[in-house]
Amino acid sequence: MSMRILVTGASGFLGQNIVPVLVAAGHHVLAMTRDTSSPLAHSDAVERIVADLNRPDEQLRSVIAACDGIIHLAADTTPRSSAGSILADAQGSLLPTLNLLDLIQSNPGPKLFVYASSGGTVYGHPQTSPIEESHPTLPTSPYGVGKLTCEHMIRLVAESRGLRHVILRISNPYGPHQHARRKQGVIGAWIKAALADDTVEMWGDGSVIRDYIYVQDVAAAFLSVLENPPPSDIYNLGSGKGATLLEIARLIELNLGRPLKIERKPMSSYDVGVNILCVKKLCAAIHWSAATSLPTGIASTITWMARYSGVSDAGSAGKRQSEASPPRAADR
Repeated sequence: MSMRILVTGASGFLGQNIVPVLVAAGHHVLAMTRDTSSPLAHSDAVERIVADLNRPDEQLRSVIAACDGIIHLAADTTPRSSAGSILADAQGSLLPTLNLLDLIQSNPGPKLFVYASSGGTVYGHPQTSPIEESHPTLPTSPYGVGKLTCEHMIRLVAESRGLRHVILRISNPYGPHQHARRKQGVIGAWIKAALADDTVEMWGDGSVIRDYIYVQDVAAAFLSVLENPPPSDIYNLGSGKGATLLEIARLIELNLGRPLKIERKPMSSYDVGVNILCVKKLCAAIHWSAATSLPTGIASTITWMARYSGVSDAGSAGKRQSEASPPRAADR
């Protein structure tokens, strides 16, 4: 059954990948951007809603009243950028979410609210690995605190008006449309730099382990949640596997056929050594699992970025894909 779905942050990294999946599935997408110049996937097949969650208006209230569900992706900050200013993080992520919730609270419209939270930041230093949803939440960055605050506010508003809500704590997504210029994700930033033959920044000694998930697997999970909503709750969304920064570098080098120019920098105070998510709860709830291996995902991302950037130095990506073996840390 086709639904009217409002997607906030439709021109961002996640939005550019999720919107086409919703359109292909036959849903009517209300794609919210802050201006008409923001890039928008399938712009001819969606209804663009120009609005700013920092300054919500009556038009947005009417849009919310007429939609079946909301996928809330909009955020202006990253873990690294949030460390510079607590206020900037609140204005970029927390305030827009609160404004959206305020509109929902006084609206009879949507029946489902899906929120993109951060499995990579809300838990802090793990006491167990992989990390389950019941793990204590002790964020080490303003970004993580902001995401956690949004989760609690979503729960309060949703429960007060009987709104089904699904909070997806996403690990470290990567893939097409990742904004390397914002240093949003190490894989995207490194590939972008490597294609331009620039230096890549490696924080620490390269032993940091993260759970990386290909963005099209993320999009598939959002579609499954939308069409077959699980019980209102918090769910980890990741690959359930880990890889070190050194292993990421190796896979990029194998695809490009040359070494990266690595500049080592000290780890930040908010960086944690290991972050691998347990995804059993989500897999059981929506019968979904990540389908793209890290070598395949990185090869596909290099190919896409080379074409998008107009750089021809990644022609070996496809033929080298089969040479790239899965990282040892991902075999768990």
